[in-house]
Amino acid sequence: MTCRPGCSCARAAASRLSYAASATAARSTAPETARPKPGAAQCERPDGVTRPAVGGGTRKGTPHLTAMLVGTAISASRTKGSYLRDKFHRLRVRMDAKKAAVAVAHKIPVAAFHMLQRAVAFADLGADDLDRVDKHRTAKRLVRRLDALGYNIMLRPTTATA
Repeated sequence: MTCRPGCSCARAAASRLSYAASATAARSTAPETARPKPGAAQCERPDGVTRPAVGGGTRKGTPHLTAMLVGTAISASRTKGSYLRDKFHRLRVRMDAKKAAVAVAHKIPVAAFHMLQRAVAFADLGADDLDRVDKHRTAKRLVRRLDALGYNIMLRPTTATA
């Protein structure tokens, strides 16, 4: 089992050895970490920790379709009140705008697949769907942001009125 192409870790160099020899060497030099999925690529870092290889980009596909989907994702990221806009802006915080557009472009055919598989019409989840998924985590994140701005707040849940 080798790492992704172009990886310069010790395991990539050991891939020229037989599978049994490289597996034995990896077990003896790397500390026990969380077990990866079978067949997943592994990278051994210089400090001896073995972690799953991440990244690698997108899969091969039709370049014309990719360009169309990325253009559609950029347009969808400018539509007010849409799920794809919210997802794009959340991803944009962590990565480059182009990579975020590719990630949102991937969501479009996935949604189309599920619509065709279940024979349902498209229904946009809305911009607040990701906030509704985990209200407690969203509240904690917003409290941390207000604390960073210098505000001291205490949260109380609203009481339901009859």
